[in-house]
Amino acid sequence: MSFNEGLIFLLPCTLIYQKIGEYLKPMCPDSNPYKNWIAQYSSSERRNRTVKFINIIDELANMSENEKESLKTVFLKSVQHEFDFWDAVY
Repeated sequence: MSFNEGLIFLLPCTLIYQKIGEYLKPMCPDSNPYKNWIAQYSSSERRNRTVKFINIIDELANMSENEKESLKTVFLKSVQHEFDFWDAVY
């Protein structure tokens, strides 16, 4: 796996965890055993790192169409892994 493919493969997980943390934060009571996890993934520091990560990936837009198609395949595979992971809970 190339460096760019590795970046793309991490994107869905990075985005999903950020969004889940932000979604759960307003309804998280102090007694929630996952409070620290939610606080970490909903923090402004985490959001800033996520935005920086997305900006790095945006720089990949200057590549050939073949490279973009390859990264699209990697991205979709990663999305499927994330879907399967969360779907297994239900």
